[in-house]
Amino acid sequence: MKKSLLLVLLLFVVVGAVLLVVNRGPSTANKVSLTPVPKMTDSPPVQPLKFHSEKPAEKTVTSEKNIPTPAEPAQAQPLESAQEPAQPKPDKPTDKQFLLCEHIISSVTQYGFTGEIRLINKGNHPVNGWSVTWEYPDGSAIIDADDVALSGNNPYTGEYLSWNAEIAPGQTVTFKFSGVKGGENAPLGVKVTGESCMN
Repeated sequence: MKKSLLLVLLLFVVVGAVLLVVNRGPSTANKVSLTPVPKMTDSPPVQPLKFHSEKPAEKTVTSEKNIPTPAEPAQAQPLESAQEPAQPKPDKPTDKQFLLCEHIISSVTQYGFTGEIRLINKGNHPVNGWSVTWEYPDGSAIIDADDVALSGNNPYTGEYLSWNAEIAPGQTVTFKFSGVKGGENAPLGVKVTGESCMN
């Protein structure tokens, strides 16, 4: 019962307070001054951007008549062949025949002899490879030879070996042999011939 009375009294107090507040109106302290928002001036309308489309560059058509024709490259003139110098006349003996070829008797025995063929380069150029031939009119015969490739049977042919094929200017190449006499005396004055021989 007491609680009911307290609730009723509390309710009256609350209602009275509310009525008092309403009758007095809002206090100046609680008044909120509203600052008027300044009126925005109308800005000029934004003009849309105008895009100026550039006209494509007109192609300049050049007529074929106005196109200069390229100059033709100058043709190279053939060079005149240089005149070949006159060939000097070969002295005698010729360049291919400048070996002095000699048949020399070194010693003589009762029935035999020893000798040599001497090749002397009298020219200004080396001789590369040589071959000589000789013959004994009295019938003498060679039975052995050194430093030469010997072939034949009167006439005989002597050719170079690998180590004495070249004869430099002023140089002498000699090969030796031994034989049997065809008469009482050893063969003398035997002529030696060959492509490079002077005599």
